Amino acid sequence: MVNISPQEPDNYLVRLVSLVGFPSNNSPYLAHIRFASIPSVTIIGPTNASVFGLSSVDLADPAAPSLTPIFITFNGFRADGSMVSQTFTVGGGGSSSFQTFYFNAAFAHGLVRVEIPSPAWAMDNLVWIPEPGPLALLGLGLVALAWRRFPRRKT
Repeated sequence: MVNISPQEPDNYLVRLVSLVGFPSNNSPYLAHIRFASIPSVTIIGPTNASVFGLSSVDLADPAAPSLTPIFITFNGFRADGSMVSQTFTVGGGGSSSFQTFYFNAAFAHGLVRVEIPSPAWAMDNLVWIPEPGPLALLGLGLVALAWRRFPRRKT
């Protein structure tokens, strides 16, 4: 299970509905628009504090049609305390659709949480890669040692 939590309530989106439209992809998606000057960050991470990776995501400007490009940044925090970052440019030119973006190799594994500090975004189809837990790795190691210790007999 994945937990996605904004740092502040997002009730500003309701006011925007009467002014502009929304991007369309014929499925439910997440959207965030910050109008107040108070900084907010959306946090994505597993509820069981396990490590994971990200592969791809569909992104769009939450206000459609999108007249100017917007920048959506993902900051990934690793278990060793380091951080990786990647920014995608979406929208512009009257765009009303989602685009698929692929994360670089630094996002493929070892993440404990991802933050999106960007003030506006629409996101769908976030593809995450769960990593095996410590017990699974220990079990696999023990099986490998047992396999190596007892050679197969030739018949």
